[in-house]
Amino acid sequence: MANALYRRIEIGARLCRCRKNSYNEELCKQDALARILSTTQKHISNIENGYAEPDLKLAAKWCRVTGHYEEWLVIKNMYDLDVFSVPPIHFEFNQSFSSTIENLRKQLKEAVEALDEISKIWNARRPGKGADVDRMIVYSKEQFDLIPAIESFFFAGEREAHMNPEEVARIWTQEALAKGITMPRMDELSGNNLLVTT
Repeated sequence: MANALYRRIEIGARLCRCRKNSYNEELCKQDALARILSTTQKHISNIENGYAEPDLKLAAKWCRVTGHYEEWLVIKNMYDLDVFSVPPIHFEFNQSFSSTIENLRKQLKEAVEALDEISKIWNARRPGKGADVDRMIVYSKEQFDLIPAIESFFFAGEREAHMNPEEVARIWTQEALAKGITMPRMDELSGNNLLVTT
């Protein structure tokens, strides 16, 4: 858990804050949120007071329906869910859609410049010697910067422009499926070298 910054003991307090400051005012009350989450007001209260830990699916939906996407990223960091689970950008930077557009444009430019440098380093390899991985890692940080920049773009896009990221994800998924670039389902793996049996 090298990247984890936040403490799991805080999850209830964070989710409580999401509810109380929900972007959907109807969900500021425990009973209303419980209905949306298909649970009970008592369970919501127990989570918020630290008597119960929510399962990750409930926590993800809680953050999504209250509009606090950054808190889901905090929870992902708490549980060290993937290699990209780094501390999220402060939510105040995700309020202005115009600012996130400009930031994403800047990050894209820097990422392309860094990618050119990575390409030079990779192509400068000599037989019997690898690439200068340390220099590649330094330049790769610019590629990593794209992740929070893209997240901020979509968070602000939904908050200010009502651009639904779930709709964008649906369109992306349709296109990815049509192009055959998604991970296969289990029933598609039979006879495929990706599935190793013992």
